[in-house]
Amino acid sequence: MMVELEFVTISDVKSTVSLFSFSLSSANINEQEYKVKLLNCSLQRLEIDGSGEAAVFGESVGVGLVMKGSLIEGALSEKSKEGGALKILLEEGGYVTIENSSFTGCVCENMSEGGKGGGIYLDCSLNEEGFQLSSISFSGCSATVGKNMFVKSSNLVNSVNEQRFAFDCAGFKEDGNAFVGEDGKYGEMDLRVFLVELKWIEVPVSTGGHDTMGC
Repeated sequence: MMVELEFVTISDVKSTVSLFSFSLSSANINEQEYKVKLLNCSLQRLEIDGSGEAAVFGESVGVGLVMKGSLIEGALSEKSKEGGALKILLEEGGYVTIENSSFTGCVCENMSEGGKGGGIYLDCSLNEEGFQLSSISFSGCSATVGKNMFVKSSNLVNSVNEQRFAFDCAGFKEDGNAFVGEDGKYGEMDLRVFLVELKWIEVPVSTGGHDTMGC
């Protein structure tokens, strides 16, 4: 199964589910054959008010997601706690490729509980190698934690590297909330890691008694 859009503009959509929202199970589809491709697309002013949904993509199966040369602008997830534009729960066998794409004015805004990842929420705890992010730019995105991007991993230092995060992150240096990561191997500790020029520097920042690393 393949969903592919090329040179398509979609704008001014209001819904209770993600733009790409599918109900899949191993009983009716081979998940390894399922792919979404967005090539040179423009997705503008997408507003989602469903709980748990991101505006463009909010799936938790082992799918393939490819986004190249595309723009997501004004994606608003009002009730979701995870992901303004994209919420990706990467399972074994899944993969994600995002190249030469922009996220502008994307918001993850759960007013009562806070939101993670204004542009992208990526959980790669089950698959730390199945993604490639290259030449991505963020501007004007917003979330309580990780206004541009939030990454959850069982080993951040292993998964966050210049091969899989091949984009200019120097702009994050002045804003510690631009890119935030949570490391699962520390149990219930809320370990937040800020990526700046792919260097890890320990700083004395308080997060309610938990250890923090930052730039």
